[in-house]
Amino acid sequence: MSNAYLSAFPRTAIKALAGFDVNFQANYYLPRAKEEPCEALAARVWPRVDTWLAQFEEGVNEPDLAGQGFLKLLKRLRIVVLQDSVLLRRRYPSHSI
Repeated sequence: MSNAYLSAFPRTAIKALAGFDVNFQANYYLPRAKEEPCEALAARVWPRVDTWLAQFEEGVNEPDLAGQGFLKLLKRLRIVVLQDSVLLRRRYPSHSI
């Protein structure tokens, strides 16, 4: 799959367009990712995700790898949404979120 998308573009240009430091050759680093919100705050974003994941683990729902994967993704994105919300709040102070 890595050859199918954007293979003609140099990685340096793609990193620069995405806002990353092109001189930093190691893993990507986002300063806002240092801050981890507490679990109680993260649980307020998509609050039913934990319930649905628990139902999969208890066997209440029939096994569905795609569904479980999607719920795990949403659980991880909770943190990303909260980290990005600080920056978005500064840019758009009158927005309801």
